[in-house]
Amino acid sequence: MLSQSFYLLGDAPASAKTIAADENASLDDLKDLIASHFAIVVADGVGFTRGDDALSNVKEILSSEEAIAISVDGHAVRAVPGPKGLPYIGNFFEVFPDHLGNHQRLFEKYGPVFQTTNMGGTIYHSNDPDIAAIAFAESDFFTKKITESHPLYGIKTPEAGVFLGDTDTPEWKVTHKFLPPALGPRAVRHYAPTMQKTIESAYKVFDELDSIGQSWNVYIYMLKLGSQAVAKLTLGMDMEHFAHKDAPVHEMVHLIAETLHLNKKVTSYGSWYANLPFGDPKLLRTKKARMEVLVEEQIAKAQSGGVEDLPLQEAAERAANMVDYAVRATDNRGEKLPKTSLREALVVATGAGFTTTSSLLSWLIYGLVTYPGVQEKLLQELVDNDFSDDMEITAEFTDKLVYLDRFIKETQRRHNPSFQPGRTAKADLILPGGYKVPKDTVIIPALHHIHNNPALWDNPAKFDPDRWDTPEVKNRHKAAYIPFAAGPRMCIGFNFALQEIKIFLPKLIYRYNFVKDGDETIEYDPMFQLIRPNNLPRSAISVSARTSQSVEPSHNITDTGNYAPLRGHMQALSPSYASRAHTSHAPAPVAFGAINTLHDDTHTRLDSERQRDLDEEQSGAELSFAARGQGNSNSGTPFYTGEQPGVTSLIDVREPLPRHIMLKPNPPSVIPQVDHDFLQRKGALSPLLMYSHQEVLRAYFHHVHPMLPILHLSKLQEFELPNAITPHGMLLYWSMAVVAVNFVPSDVWKAESFTSRKHMKDTMYNRAKCMYDNSGETDKEALLQAALLLSFWHSERDSHSQPWYWSGVAINWCQIIGLHRDPDAARVNPLVSPQRRDLWRQLWASCLVRDRWLSLTLGRPLRIRLSDCDMPFPILKDVLNDLDTLPARLRDLYVPKDLSVMVKHWVLLIQLSRILGDILSLFYQQLGKQPTLSQFDTLESELNAFVVPASLSAHPSPLASFSYYHLQLHLQATLITFYRPFVSTVPEGLSSGAEESWMARVRSRMESAATQSNGILDCIAREGLVSFATPTTPPLLVPAMHVHLLGCKSDNRLTRRLAFNKLEMCMTVMRELQKTHTSASIFCGVFGEAIRQLMPGPLDETIWGVTQIRRPSTAETMAPGNTQAANSDDFSPQPIVTDDILESLLNETSTYNFWESMNMPDQSFIDYKRC
Repeated sequence: MLSQSFYLLGDAPASAKTIAADENASLDDLKDLIASHFAIVVADGVGFTRGDDALSNVKEILSSEEAIAISVDGHAVRAVPGPKGLPYIGNFFEVFPDHLGNHQRLFEKYGPVFQTTNMGGTIYHSNDPDIAAIAFAESDFFTKKITESHPLYGIKTPEAGVFLGDTDTPEWKVTHKFLPPALGPRAVRHYAPTMQKTIESAYKVFDELDSIGQSWNVYIYMLKLGSQAVAKLTLGMDMEHFAHKDAPVHEMVHLIAETLHLNKKVTSYGSWYANLPFGDPKLLRTKKARMEVLVEEQIAKAQSGGVEDLPLQEAAERAANMVDYAVRATDNRGEKLPKTSLREALVVATGAGFTTTSSLLSWLIYGLVTYPGVQEKLLQELVDNDFSDDMEITAEFTDKLVYLDRFIKETQRRHNPSFQPGRTAKADLILPGGYKVPKDTVIIPALHHIHNNPALWDNPAKFDPDRWDTPEVKNRHKAAYIPFAAGPRMCIGFNFALQEIKIFLPKLIYRYNFVKDGDETIEYDPMFQLIRPNNLPRSAISVSARTSQSVEPSHNITDTGNYAPLRGHMQALSPSYASRAHTSHAPAPVAFGAINTLHDDTHTRLDSERQRDLDEEQSGAELSFAARGQGNSNSGTPFYTGEQPGVTSLIDVREPLPRHIMLKPNPPSVIPQVDHDFLQRKGALSPLLMYSHQEVLRAYFHHVHPMLPILHLSKLQEFELPNAITPHGMLLYWSMAVVAVNFVPSDVWKAESFTSRKHMKDTMYNRAKCMYDNSGETDKEALLQAALLLSFWHSERDSHSQPWYWSGVAINWCQIIGLHRDPDAARVNPLVSPQRRDLWRQLWASCLVRDRWLSLTLGRPLRIRLSDCDMPFPILKDVLNDLDTLPARLRDLYVPKDLSVMVKHWVLLIQLSRILGDILSLFYQQLGKQPTLSQFDTLESELNAFVVPASLSAHPSPLASFSYYHLQLHLQATLITFYRPFVSTVPEGLSSGAEESWMARVRSRMESAATQSNGILDCIAREGLVSFATPTTPPLLVPAMHVHLLGCKSDNRLTRRLAFNKLEMCMTVMRELQKTHTSASIFCGVFGEAIRQLMPGPLDETIWGVTQIRRPSTAETMAPGNTQAANSDDFSPQPIVTDDILESLLNETSTYNFWESMNMPDQSFIDYKRC
């Protein structure tokens, strides 16, 4: 380790910190280290300078005699700029009343981040999507904490949990558990009929306004419409807004609108004003109190008739509205949403619901009358999809309305109602660009300005719904379009809002033609919490006018933009739409040398064969480029060149080049539409409900990850929100779920409408398989991880061969990437980052463990020969390295507290699996030589030296206890496997005359290991740990059961009885495992049939099952005449039926060869599995 002084460029060198660093570390590692010391949010932007020189060599940086200056994205670290304000008032008059226009002016003047002060409070603003993504991530740097500078401070309500409360509070956690099921996609679809009735109830008012030719203010009527639906679906309240055209706005709507107006005003004037005991601050508190009273009344009504407690998802799908749901919903611990949180959460859901949708509906109608041709195209799309005024609108129907979806997105981009989703800095930090942000500073990702940023959007001022079908928009930055914000605190009701819009808008467009009344400039209220058009009058033409126009289907509306003209006065499409045609220009691939000239020469036209040759040459050039050490260790695609003579040996002109190289990363591939539609129909692109999603993640990282650490813990951040998972990410998501479903509470599969746990596993596997086959995934590591997880799947349809198939796929990927070889064998490979190196070791070790135990269980040859491999096996710290980087909230929620103990067990299992591989190679090869006594003694010494350390904790967690017992089961299974071949034979080199005593010792140790297995099962059962069993547990019982079954053949009656009792105990546990694990069902069937052949007397059918079939024998087993006298001793030896299934099972020299029966003809297998 070397010590060096570092300081922030822009600060005085005297402020330098002395930091110790490894001189052999990569540049990226050094950047990460420096970023952690200086709270630089994105380490990739860190640069090192000495004087005027930029440094990139780690040894040069660390050996410099001068202190090293740190830049960020090429900039000196700097304070966030902003306009100089007036004393105390600050920038208030420079921002208001036109805050949208003035903020845009300030972005143009100061860049992507600036600060303003208003009445003593400072707020930072950004139109940079990178900074927005950082702020919304709820990480160690930012959180939602409503301080005095926050835009929501005036209406902060901690009890609400969502929207008006801080993240790091118990209230947010409990509310976030209860509310998502009620606002998830499935529950929202349940509300669709009520939404449709709401819009249809408004027809009579709009028809009347049309009949008298009266224009009307759009926002007022959209406010009535939105609040009518939201109040019905949240509070069960009928606001009667459309009883007649002059029906008053309900008191609750007035209260919420006035509260938002007062809050904007109060917070704009500063914290001193908010605390005044009179005036607007007092009025704001009074309005809030009155809202709470009205909500309490609705809660009391819902409870008055008595309520039935229901699991969260069931309550969500059966409830008539959210208040009905909230008083019914019970979590898996029997707890309900606390009353104070219930009241405040309903206030928020009601207010946020209708203010957002009413504003968005108003802007959508503004778009209909402002942008030529849009209204006509939307109507044509409805006609072409056979829309009728009396049809029931479903999610399946709205999914067909491609142009409607684009229109809504473009409206939310150009005129998004939300404006101020603030987040608060948790520490002093440095943002990309080198901007310093002090702790507790509020930063606002300015949605309107992000959505209209010319650096992100082509001609952003142009309203163009068709831009959403261009590659540029499809491949945009993930935070370039965030109408509902992003991260864990994004709008919880976005599903509700979008469905409401997609039901209301088609009904309105089909029935009415909207036209603008006058040319008045549209204004917005700067003192309202959202951006809404205040003065938007419209007149409506009734449905009779629509019908008379005889709009005809065009049958060609999906992608081309060629919509058929409409008849009547809407006949002509606007010229801008009629003539527009989009041309996609995909970025050209990077090439090298002369090839680049050919690709860049736009005047050169190449035939397809020559173009293909050039593309292939480019791939070779890229390979050469990467092999010379110019790859990317963070985001590159791993490529293993192979052993000598490998492909890159051709360019080893000076010294051997690394065999593990990084090719340039490919951009995410777009799933073809036909595949996307197929995956959508299969449910492979729709994640689980939030509650189910969280339980699956928790189950995975509690039960699966410790025994199969093939993912970085950082995946938790990527998968934290189900709707944020990318389409390609769904492959790993479903693969994780296949194994995790074994451990989730039963209310998860019930909430997802599955009939059983196995039914849910079936579906998870089918979705993962669909993604593997159809998503076009090219990430080799992700494909490897998915294959390893899918190797825990059993299917009756293919004779349970899936584990062997998928483990082979995983091992193939390992060898393609080169995970069997040490990337640092010659010297440290700078192209492989430490994080990637750790992951590779874990992946390789996991494949080895899976290979050894599947080979044993399925009676298949070993796929991995360690003589070909030199990849180091992982140690404890390799697995735990990324634990400290995980945010505390995710660590507490998803990571078991005894993870380190369980990982120690996994590291020991790797060691034991290596021994097992040696046993199988030496003693079980079909064409192998007879093992020698020396080989036997060597392996026995290794097994005797293998010790499972007892827990140091007096009260280990159940997970740690099961992990300990599970490793013990592995050890006993290995011991039995080791001794089994020598029950009836002896190794070469044993002295003459010692055979009998030697074999007796071997048998004794084998039987002792089987008995030890029963003792371990007894501990697991007594401590209530059977439910923790993994898919690998049932096979671990089989070695002991096999020994006990052979004991049932003994001539000694007592020995038979004791062996039967031990076997029955194992079968009892296996029956429990059968409820979750398919492989346990097979073992139950095989052993049940075997014991009935040995002991045909009465047996407990709950344990041994019922005989349902007869199989053809390969040897005569009955006395002449097929008769046999009944024996009073039910456990006396009986003739053995040596048929194809049982012969090897009852053979003392076999191990698990009864699995070979799975290769019998199909009909025989069909007959067999009925048992």
